[in-house]
Amino acid sequence: MRIFRYTQNEPLHGGNVLYYSRKYGIPAGKIIDFSASVNPLGPPTKSLAAMERAFSELSRYPDPDSGELTEKLAALHGLKEDEILVGNGSTELIYLLPRALGVKKVVVLAPSFSDYERASSLAGARVMRLPLLGKNNFRPGMDAISRGLKRCGLMFLCNPNNPTGALIPRERLLGLLDEASRTGTVICIDEAFIEYAGKESVLREAVRLGAVVLRNFTKFYGMPGIRIGYAAADAGIIARMKLGREPWTVNCLAQAAAIAALGDREYEKETLARNEVERDYMFDAISGTGWLSPYPSSANFLLVKILGIKPGSSELTERLARLGLIVRDCSNFPGLGDRFIRVAILSRPQNRKFIKVLQSFTTL
Repeated sequence: MRIFRYTQNEPLHGGNVLYYSRKYGIPAGKIIDFSASVNPLGPPTKSLAAMERAFSELSRYPDPDSGELTEKLAALHGLKEDEILVGNGSTELIYLLPRALGVKKVVVLAPSFSDYERASSLAGARVMRLPLLGKNNFRPGMDAISRGLKRCGLMFLCNPNNPTGALIPRERLLGLLDEASRTGTVICIDEAFIEYAGKESVLREAVRLGAVVLRNFTKFYGMPGIRIGYAAADAGIIARMKLGREPWTVNCLAQAAAIAALGDREYEKETLARNEVERDYMFDAISGTGWLSPYPSSANFLLVKILGIKPGSSELTERLARLGLIVRDCSNFPGLGDRFIRVAILSRPQNRKFIKVLQSFTTL
């Protein structure tokens, strides 16, 4: 395990449609974005209607505590309201947590979501990377994680992990949380993609064991533009996070949309059914190219390795972008390098177009 201080500029993320639109002169509406792992159904109809009804509230300040949404989330998860904190996307909460806890050492997996490392470094903590190995399908070794717990005050775990899609099974994760509660280390479990992974969430148990769980309405509910997420944790941790945040970070439209989304069971069922079918289709089709190899995933995306003597990830990303298809170049994820891309699972027409383009690349 090596110690790092984050010194780069803000890391690249997926979803930069306007950048490629300007670069290649392609209308943004003509670009298919496989770089951001967002539900292709878009926001639930109920959420869109709720936002429209909330337009009349724009002349007033939003509820700074997101009271109604907090109440519904607490009831949903069997928690108390003071164990929930709604934020401007889970990203706000990722940056808030290490500051609020005042930790000196943080452990992150590599590869994983880059903002864990950046947020920790900006809070003055030393960051230790725990490498994940491709030969193990980038699945974390529980023994290594257990050793890491003894060396830090905070550990970030994304489950399923981004960008690998690997899932730590619920029972194994509960054992790790129990161990962390004895060592005094806070584990932050980012469940950004957990809805796609079946009944693997540990949210309720994690709170009882002193951990923090993050959720958002971006990946599953298809609403990245409104920026809303939440943290679930012990009331003491939530109180410390509240002390360190700015007021009014969650607008009234976002609160209304999230409340409506929580009750849309038909949307949830359709999303899960579509993702399962399309993920299998994309896995088999990408494998069939002969020069790309996807990894098993419990999320709504696939990590894909470029095989043989084909170009690196940056060149492949640009070649696809010129054709109006954006994928996530994973070369800036520590531990991956220039042989990996991440591909979101979209609709069948979009997925089929992507596969046809890949099949046309006989020489690059």
